[in-house]
Amino acid sequence: MSKPSADHRGCSAHINHSLWDKDGKTNLLYDVNAPNKLSELCGYWMAGLLKHSQATTMLMAPTVNCYKRFGVQSHVSSIPNWGIDNRSCMLRLKINGMEGTYIENRSSGGGSNPYLTLAAVVAAGIDGIEKNCLFRKKRPATPSG
Repeated sequence: MSKPSADHRGCSAHINHSLWDKDGKTNLLYDVNAPNKLSELCGYWMAGLLKHSQATTMLMAPTVNCYKRFGVQSHVSSIPNWGIDNRSCMLRLKINGMEGTYIENRSSGGGSNPYLTLAAVVAAGIDGIEKNCLFRKKRPATPSG
C-alpha cells in the first residue's frame, strides 16, 4: 500500500532512466558543452514527460492511497516541474557525468504497475522528441540543499 498512514511517508516506485545511443556507449542526456550539462535531446524528452504528466499520473498513482502521497511537504510534487538534484520536483535530474546522468521521475507510487508506468514514460518522452517540445522559459526549481 502506497500510503497506509497519514502520519508516515508513502511508498514510492520512482522511475529512474537515461537515454543511450544504440551501441550503449553514449549517454544522450548529457552534454559536456551545455551550461547545465543537459543535452537538447534531454530537454525534448523532459518536456514530453512534463506535457503528459497529467495523463501518466493516472498510471503512476492508480489508487487513492497512491494519490495521497502528493501534497505539501510530502517529497512528491503535484506540480509538473523539474530540478537538478531537487527531491521536491516531479523530475529530479542527477548530473554525474557521461555515465551517471539520469532522470528520476518521482510521481510513481508503490501501488503502480512498473511495466505500465515505464511504457508511459517512454511514450511521453518519445512524443517530446518527435514534436520537438521545448521547456517553458521559466527557471527550474532550485536545489533543496
